[in-house]
Amino acid sequence: MKARFLVFLVLVAAGAAAGLPAGVEAAPAPRFSVRLDLDGIPVARFAEIRGGGATVEIVEYRDGDDPVVRKRPGKVKFNNITLERGVVSDPSLLDWFRKGLSGTTERKSGSIIYLDREGNEVLRLNFSEAWPAGFEAGPFTDGAPVIESFELGMEKLERVTPAAPLGRFAAARGFSVQIDGASAGGVVSASPIGVTHAPAADGDPATIHARNLTLACATGLDEGLHAWFAELAAGKDIRKSITVNLRAAKGEPGRTYVLHECWPCRWKAPELNSNSDTFIVEELEFAVERVERG
Repeated sequence: MKARFLVFLVLVAAGAAAGLPAGVEAAPAPRFSVRLDLDGIPVARFAEIRGGGATVEIVEYRDGDDPVVRKRPGKVKFNNITLERGVVSDPSLLDWFRKGLSGTTERKSGSIIYLDREGNEVLRLNFSEAWPAGFEAGPFTDGAPVIESFELGMEKLERVTPAAPLGRFAAARGFSVQIDGASAGGVVSASPIGVTHAPAADGDPATIHARNLTLACATGLDEGLHAWFAELAAGKDIRKSITVNLRAAKGEPGRTYVLHECWPCRWKAPELNSNSDTFIVEELEFAVERVERG
């Protein structure tokens, strides 16, 4: 994909310089891009973003002879974000990274803004206490543009409500998801649901361990889920039930799975490649204590 993206840039540059023959259409512009703002000032646009999100540590324990493995939230960690594009020329961004590479830590706040083809904002990630965590250039190939990657570390990352939908995913038709009885919009897929049971041995009680649940969500994801995750990240322990309903097939009854004592333990921010036709999604993973099969 990266090689095709580089070839695409070379062809677009050549077409712009020499003009296109009559009747030949220009290649379509990239679907998306991202802009980096530092302290409220735009400094660069990027073609790809990776990483981003946060994880709430899962602390497992058991109460006496209770066989169920309980889970409670622990420390919060915000993931580094990598931004990638052709050679960056903005002096403020380069100076910031030069200071970091020389050992001087200068922290900044800012935003990573997802833009559509027309340059409209469709999603924003606000970060604070960020610093230059890494830099990479290359690989170097004769005649090919050099790609630079900038990695940002940060102490906090927040998702802002999108101004417009990013994806065109249809709602999942084979199943639906509810959180404490309310429908969760934007869900397009879910990981397997499961539980393991280890029999008692040497006088120890049996162990029942539920698998975490991960929901992949198109943008337009219910903001209540993000608010829930933000409360967990702020130190609150808020638990809810998640219900996965399978729609009935011909001649078959519907089926329901209820997951108890759930809380969001991981958020993965949308990744983006400007030359990809893949729609943008994000993930939420939930710690689960008990599973009930209806």
